[in-house]
Amino acid sequence: MCTVWAKCSCRCNKHHYERPRASEGTTIVLGAGNQSQLSFRGRHAQVIDNTPLSFKVNFEYTRGEDFEFIDTVYTPTAGAQPELDPDFNFEIIRTNAALYYELNNSTDIILDYGYGEGSNIGVTNLGRNQINGWNFQYLNARLVSDHWYATVYNTWNDAGNTYQINGRTNNYHALLAAGENEAEAKRKSLLPVEEGGVGFPGFIDKSQRFNAEVQYNNTIGEDLYYVVGANFQRDIADSEGTYLYDVNGPIKINQFGAVLQVEKPFGDIFKFVGAARIDKHDYYDTQFSPRLALTAKAGKGNFRMTYSRAYAAPSIQFMEFLFPFAGGAIIGSGEGLTTREFTQSLIDGSITYGDTRTIDPLQPEKVNTFEFGYKGMLAEKLAVDFTSWYSKSRDFLSPAVSLFQVNPAELTITGEQIIKKGDTDIPEEYGNLHITYLNYGEVSSYGADIGLTYFINNKFSIGAKYMYFDSDITDEDKFEDDPALENLAPETRAALRTLNAPNHRANFNFSAANLFDDKFSASVNVRIVPEYDFRSGQQIATEEGAGTRVPGTLYNYGPLGGFTTVDLSAGYKLSEVFHVGASVTNLFDTEQREFVGSPMIGRLVNVELKINLDWNKD
Repeated sequence: MCTVWAKCSCRCNKHHYERPRASEGTTIVLGAGNQSQLSFRGRHAQVIDNTPLSFKVNFEYTRGEDFEFIDTVYTPTAGAQPELDPDFNFEIIRTNAALYYELNNSTDIILDYGYGEGSNIGVTNLGRNQINGWNFQYLNARLVSDHWYATVYNTWNDAGNTYQINGRTNNYHALLAAGENEAEAKRKSLLPVEEGGVGFPGFIDKSQRFNAEVQYNNTIGEDLYYVVGANFQRDIADSEGTYLYDVNGPIKINQFGAVLQVEKPFGDIFKFVGAARIDKHDYYDTQFSPRLALTAKAGKGNFRMTYSRAYAAPSIQFMEFLFPFAGGAIIGSGEGLTTREFTQSLIDGSITYGDTRTIDPLQPEKVNTFEFGYKGMLAEKLAVDFTSWYSKSRDFLSPAVSLFQVNPAELTITGEQIIKKGDTDIPEEYGNLHITYLNYGEVSSYGADIGLTYFINNKFSIGAKYMYFDSDITDEDKFEDDPALENLAPETRAALRTLNAPNHRANFNFSAANLFDDKFSASVNVRIVPEYDFRSGQQIATEEGAGTRVPGTLYNYGPLGGFTTVDLSAGYKLSEVFHVGASVTNLFDTEQREFVGSPMIGRLVNVELKINLDWNKD
C-alpha cells in the first residue's frame, strides 16, 4: 500500500504492483542448509484464456532447527531451574492467491486471500514463548487505477497452541512439589485448573482487524500534484482473558484518519512537498501530523531538508495487557491506573500498605524530527547517500517497567501495587508484583548515516556504510525529577536510561555482477556491531553485572553485540530455466548474540535451485 509519508511521490497506479498479466509463468525455488534447513517457494501467474481475468498464487514452506539455548526460570517452589522442554524446531508456511479483473489498461479490481502459520521460540519481556501453530489470515479487495486507490481488508489471528515456557516451567515444579510424578507434572503443566492443572500458561488469540482506505491523486495545472485520502481501522482484540483485559468480551477500538499531500516544483532546481494527516483514536485525542520537505538538485544528486511531526501510538498490549506471571502480572495503562505502596516480607509473606496515587492514561508519543541529507554522485564512479537527523520525543513511551523492587538485604519487596485499571478493580489473584508502561519526560535523539559506493567498472563495486546514533536518554541525571517516575526504584529509573542500541555500526561490501557471460554474481559483506547494553522488563543484557542475576530480573548473560561477521553469497545462471545460488552467513562462526533470551547465532549455510518455467513464452 502506498503511504503519504513515502519520500517519493505516492502515485498509486498500475506500476506499483506486479500484475499477473505482465509476469506470466511459474517459478519454483528449492533450498537446503545446515541446522536441518529445508525450504520450498513457488509462484504461478496466468491470464485466463485471453479474458480480462488473471491470477497469481504464491506458496512458501520453510523448516529447520534453531541454535540451542536453554534459559533459566526462577520458580517460586524450586528456585532457579532450566526451561522445561523447549522445542528448537521452527516451521513457517505462507500462501496467498489473487484474482485480477482488468477493467482497462490502467484499472484493476483485485481480490486477494492469504494465510500464514509459524512455529518457533519467541522472546518477550518476561521470558520466552513456545509459538506453536500461530496463524494469520487476510482477505482483501482493492481497486487500483492511475488516479484512484481503494481497499477494504480483514485480518484474523489464531494463537494455535502457543504457551509461555517459563509459565509452564513454573507449573511443572509446582505440580512436582504437590506430589505429582514427572510424567503427570509435564502433562498437567499445560492444563487449566478445571482440567487438573495449576493454571493455563498458554495464549488464546482470536483477534481480527478491519481496514478501509481510499486515495485520489491528480495534478492541478501542469505541476501541482496532490494526493488526498481517508482511512478507517477497527481492531477487535480477543484473548479470552489469557493476556489482555478482555474478560468481559473482546476489546473494540476504532481509528479514523485523513491525509493531504501536495508536491510543487519551483524552476529546474527546487521541489516542495507538504503533507498533513489527522487521526482520531478511541483512546486518545485527535493527532495532527504535518510534514514539510524541500529538495534541491545539485550536480548529479539532490539535497533534501525535511521536518515532520508524527506520533507513536501505544499498542493494544501496552494499553490492555493483563498477563499473569508468578506473583504478579503485566497490566496495561490505556485507561489510567490507581496504585498503592506496599512492603512485603520475604520471611513470612506479610504485607503492609501505604499511600495511593493515580497514573494518567497512556498517551501517544509525539516526535518532532528534522532531517538533512544528500544523495547522488560525488564523482564519476563514486556514489554517496548521507542523512543526518535530530528528533525530540515528548510523552516518551517506556518499555515494560517494574513497579516493584526486591531488597535481599532487608528481605523485603517494596513498590507499588496496581489496584485499579481505569474504574475497574484488579482482582487479588494477580498479586502485587506488577509491570506496566508509562509516559515520561522528553527525549532527544540524533544520528547520521553515510554510505559510499565506488563502481570500479560495470561489473565490480565496493561499498561502505557508517551509522551513528545517540540520545540524551543516557544522561546521568535524566528523569531524576520526572513526576511520572518519582515512585520508581532508583535502579528502575536507571534502567530507563539505557539506549538499547549501539552508538556506532558499520557495514562493508564487495559485489561482482554479470561475470562469465553475464551468468555469475557474488558479494562479500562485513558487519561490525559493537557491544551495547539492553534492558526491557525482566530482560537484561548489560556489562555491569554480567554473569549474575539481580532478583526481579532474568539472568544477565552480558551485553549484546560485540562482533564482526562476514557473509558470502553467489549465484550462477545455468540456463534460462535453472539458476543456482548459495550463501554463508557468519562465515567464521563468530559468537553472534543479537537478542536477549536468545542463542549465540553460528554459521548458516544455504543453497538454492531456482527453476523458471516461462511456459507462455513464444
